[in-house]
Amino acid sequence: MKVKSWSIVIGGCLSVVLALSVFKYNQIQAAIAFGNSFPEPMESVELAIAKQVNWQKTVMATGEVVAKSSVDLSNELAGRIGKVGFEPGAQVSKGQLLLSFDIAEELAQRDAATANATIARLLLERNTALSKTGVASLEALDNATAQFNAASAKVAALDATIAKKTLLAPFDANTGLHELKQGQYLAAGTIITRLVGIESKLWIDFNLPQQQASLAVGDSVSMVGYPESEAIVIARDSWVDSQSRNVRYRAEANAHRGLLPGAFVRVSAKLGEISRLIEVPASAIRYDAMGANVYVLNPSEEGADAPERASRRAVELGSENDQKVLVLSGLSIGERVAANGSFKLRENILVNAVVTSAVLKATAPLME
Repeated sequence: MKVKSWSIVIGGCLSVVLALSVFKYNQIQAAIAFGNSFPEPMESVELAIAKQVNWQKTVMATGEVVAKSSVDLSNELAGRIGKVGFEPGAQVSKGQLLLSFDIAEELAQRDAATANATIARLLLERNTALSKTGVASLEALDNATAQFNAASAKVAALDATIAKKTLLAPFDANTGLHELKQGQYLAAGTIITRLVGIESKLWIDFNLPQQQASLAVGDSVSMVGYPESEAIVIARDSWVDSQSRNVRYRAEANAHRGLLPGAFVRVSAKLGEISRLIEVPASAIRYDAMGANVYVLNPSEEGADAPERASRRAVELGSENDQKVLVLSGLSIGERVAANGSFKLRENILVNAVVTSAVLKATAPLME
């Protein structure tokens, strides 16, 4: 009787377990069937085509714009300003009066010196005539000659002083700003203004590291940010700077409204031979612990919900410029890769690649 009761209990437990197992199996199968009723995940990305480009190594340097004719005009002698002959920032012509000092004292001294020179000349002429007749001695003639030369030198010295106190423009130029006023006293060596010559050409001075200093006279460089601003190398230093280990170059460029002497510009110089490399948009490059990679789009199997599947591929990168990246290895010409939106992809996921008008225009020859 007791064994029978236990048998009934055990049988009931087994029946409950079996019923629960059947119920759970049916529940799992229903969940699997429900999951299979959904389509496979798919992502949309922008398409890019790996295209071949001609590439040449480019080095960037900081250059300085230098005027071919430029000078800081200063006075050699101290004095009080008599006249200012130019406006701040104005254009001046060669020979134009820029500044003159008060020379009243020098003019008075010159008049006296001229009078003394006249007397000395008359005395010399008289002694010369008398020496021919033997009336005047040679000593008197020598003294008269010395006095005339000294008087003439005094006049010349005063003329030089007057000239130094009259500053003229040495060439056609643009002047700098100033606050000069008539009657103002200026000490010797005061900077009057900076003169920048008005010319059709400018110099661009820049340095290159000694390992990259392969430019030669006649090569061309360009200035970043200035359209049609090609410059031709006209000179190269014959030594390497011992401090910076750079070589200094000078290029000549057409004058441009935005190129002001003293300004810094970015100089782009191409070095070495032209190579053929693969280029893709920067948005196609993804990075992980293993380095750079791209998602290559390959045709999907027949019956798939999207035409392509993504396959991750490691690549070796070169330089980047204007949102374009050079690929040294890992891609072939014409391969389809995911660009904008590639961050959404994973290995073997279905992909719907969208071709934009910009991509279509840039890669049409490769897509035909």
